Amino acid sequence: MKMRMVVCKALFALAGLGLLFMSMAAQAEPYFGVPSGVASIPLSYNGPETLTLSATASTGTVAFPLGGGTAPGVITVNTQYNLNPGRVVTIEAGFNNFNALTDGNGDWIPAEAISATFSGGGGTVTSYGSCMGPSSNQTAIQFGNSCGYITFPALTAGHTSGNHNHTITLSLQPFFASAPGNYTGTLIIAAQAN
Repeated sequence: MKMRMVVCKALFALAGLGLLFMSMAAQAEPYFGVPSGVASIPLSYNGPETLTLSATASTGTVAFPLGGGTAPGVITVNTQYNLNPGRVVTIEAGFNNFNALTDGNGDWIPAEAISATFSGGGGTVTSYGSCMGPSSNQTAIQFGNSCGYITFPALTAGHTSGNHNHTITLSLQPFFASAPGNYTGTLIIAAQAN
């Protein structure tokens, strides 16, 4: 009987230990709550775009020959860009008014007396016979007198940075070059990405 009591006490002790371990194990189990759905917020970043243009004349100033004709100086135009895909770059040259050159004494040579020939560097070249043609409707010259323009294909992903080099040769129609005087004017060259 004593033996039975010892065995019973031992069993009770073991049972108590089991309950203790079960309680500890229950506390160690992870707590699972009720999860919510997820919310999605779209993010985007549109990095800064750049388009720069520089132009120089091989002779410093483009001087038309006496009596008119093609000027010996060639204008070199360089554009550099870092733009978003889909942009269309256009380069245009022309005058912001109807007078291309003036002597400052009331005599002037109209824009239609000047013609320009664009070349080099790719793109679709549109050169007008005189600087009275319609503009590309893309640059600062659109409200003046365009001599012509160059349009490039839309930029595609992976091809959004680069540069273009072009030349422009100007001519003065001899009919307008007969009036004496020292005439000066400014050719406007601009680039735009739409």
